[in-house]
Amino acid sequence: MKKLITLLIVATSLSYSASLSCDQGYKVDQFVKRFYKVVLGRDADDRGREKWDRDLIFQTKTAADVAKGFVFSAEFENKNTDDDAYLATLYKAFFNREADAKGIEYWLERIDGGLSREEVLDGFLYSDEFVTLSNDYGIKAYEGATVKPPAVSQEVTDFIKRFYTTILQREADTKGLDYWEQKLVTKELTATELAKGFIFLSSFTTLWSPSSRSKSDSLAA
Repeated sequence: MKKLITLLIVATSLSYSASLSCDQGYKVDQFVKRFYKVVLGRDADDRGREKWDRDLIFQTKTAADVAKGFVFSAEFENKNTDDDAYLATLYKAFFNREADAKGIEYWLERIDGGLSREEVLDGFLYSDEFVTLSNDYGIKAYEGATVKPPAVSQEVTDFIKRFYTTILQREADTKGLDYWEQKLVTKELTATELAKGFIFLSSFTTLWSPSSRSKSDSLAA
C-alpha cells in the first residue's frame, strides 16, 4: 500500500509537469492568439482566450468554428471593413500570407455577383491552405477533415522515459516508447491516464515477479 501511494505521488507530479507539452496546449494557444491579433487587431483577453483554448483542446470546436466565431463577432463586424479589407483579413488569418492581386480580383468579382461574406468565408475555411495551417497547430480544420499525426517532441519522449525509470525502474524499450508516444500525441490518452497505465504495469510486475511469488509461497507454507 505504501509503495502504491508513493507511485501515485510520483506519477501525479510527472503528469502535471508535462501536461501542457503533451496536449499541445501551447500550439492551440498560439493559434487562438493569432485570430485576436489578425482579425480583431488586439491582444487576447484571458477569459476569451482560455475559452477558445479549452474548446480546441477538448475538441468540442474545430478551427473553422473558431474562425467563424471571430469573423462573425460583433467586435469584428463593428469595424465595418470594406470588401478589400475583409478579404485581406481572411488571407492573413486563414492562409497566413498577404493576399495576391489575382486572388483579390477573383473574390471581388464573385462578391459583385452576389456572393455573401459567409459564402466567401466558407471558400477560405474549406481550402487546402487552411487545412494545412490548422494541421501545423495540430487542430482539425473542420468536421470530416483529417489531422496529420503530430510530430513527437523531445519533451514528450523524455516525459515517458521518466515513467520507465521512476515507476518501472528500467530503461524504456523502443516498442513500448513508441506505443506511449503515439497515445499521447494523438490525444488518445491524457498524461494522467498514461500515469495510471504505468502504475498498473508496476503493480502487475511486482505481483508476478519471482521474488514476490517466493515470498507468497513461503507465507502460504
